[in-house]
Amino acid sequence: MTDSEWNAWQSTWRAAAGPLPDLRARAKRETRLHRFANIAFFLLIVVALATLVPIFSASEREVHEIGWVIVAFCAAMSIGYVWIQRGIAVDEAESPREALAFLERRLRVERFTAHLIRWVYAALCAAFLLIFPRLVAQHEKPWLEKAISYPAMALMLVVTFTAPWWVARRNRPRQQESDRWRRWMDEQQL
Repeated sequence: MTDSEWNAWQSTWRAAAGPLPDLRARAKRETRLHRFANIAFFLLIVVALATLVPIFSASEREVHEIGWVIVAFCAAMSIGYVWIQRGIAVDEAESPREALAFLERRLRVERFTAHLIRWVYAALCAAFLLIFPRLVAQHEKPWLEKAISYPAMALMLVVTFTAPWWVARRNRPRQQESDRWRRWMDEQQL
């Protein structure tokens, strides 16, 4: 939508009662953040996969298993991330309702991504618990490696398993704002 078309929309809104929401600016900002998040996510995946190259030259079978678990983890996260984001893309909001719909889809993607993180990390932790003890069994001090690794893995599991809760908490004000905007548009029949 061009600026003149947007101004025409705003002129119809001015006749309505109540505050005029600036949905277009919010949608543009969220679009930029969404693109940045996608770039950052896939950059992290590429870095994680690049660091696996030396792992596959190791002599221990368990190290190779850990490498494949990490490859599977990266694949599951990437496929899930792309699958969740189907239909969210928007180049520019055509109308205030479309801008609001984009913002609501963005919140939905964040909620689903939090659940993806929860379950994929839980599977990663389960695989770690199966493979890691065999990997360190022949080491000089396996108890020390376990004493360091298990609490770190438990902490990671707690953080990732609670992701849906803290994402919902973070997004609650944004969802309430979207709900207010939708009610306002419905009341004004815009």
